[in-house]
Amino acid sequence: MGVIATHQWFEKPLGTSELAEKLKPYFPDRSEKSIVPYLNLFGLYRSSQSAHRTMKQLKEEKLWEYVSKEMKKLQKKWDGPDPAVFLLPCDLNNAKIQRDHGGKSGLAFFDKLFLFLSPGVPKEELKGLLIHEYHHICRIEKFEKKEKDYTLTDVVIMEGLAENAVREMLGEGKTASWTRLYKDPQLKQFWKKHIVPNGKIKQDHRDFDKLMYGLGMYPNMLGYTAGYYAVEAYMKKTNADTKTLFTLPAEQIIKEMQLEDT
Repeated sequence: MGVIATHQWFEKPLGTSELAEKLKPYFPDRSEKSIVPYLNLFGLYRSSQSAHRTMKQLKEEKLWEYVSKEMKKLQKKWDGPDPAVFLLPCDLNNAKIQRDHGGKSGLAFFDKLFLFLSPGVPKEELKGLLIHEYHHICRIEKFEKKEKDYTLTDVVIMEGLAENAVREMLGEGKTASWTRLYKDPQLKQFWKKHIVPNGKIKQDHRDFDKLMYGLGMYPNMLGYTAGYYAVEAYMKKTNADTKTLFTLPAEQIIKEMQLEDT
């Protein structure tokens, strides 16, 4: 489907109801009024005036052309599908996204992905975000398990696979800042104390997001950091690369950590 020309939607300030109307054809199973609030949770803009200015700047940066070119490279490299790709303004008042994630965030579905962007995001960082989100789509397509059946363990490993794809393609220095929050011994303990005991819970469980993002009593970005650690260790031990891991079950990666030995 390719990169959608969303910049054409913002030639004047676009209200949330108008945005929802434009996105509804891509969300056949979701009510129109629920689309924008859901995307807000992942970083979509909240101010239509601010979004109008942001979109003008993003267009000047020629990001649609850049993302389209990089998407074609990734599709060829991974024999991946052709999803709809949406570039939309990020919430400039979201302190966590601006401070911890470099003013950008993403969201992937099986058939589409969203990149929520602020002006001035370096191209290499944008490329890393695109690699991460598109990896999710490829994993969902190639992995035999249905997405609705994914457990905490499956999602933790999926996030680890996606960010290790960034490491493989761009280098460790270009991975997300959360990959450097903890040392290996801490991460191994996170697996034993938090992930393994809750590994079978599904995404509708009340503790799922707490464990993934490290909310409440849990360490910051718990699930993401644990996943990155497990996949990196597996790749280094087995010399596996990203393309060979799309279909590998999460349990096989976890087994290599030998958690029972410590």
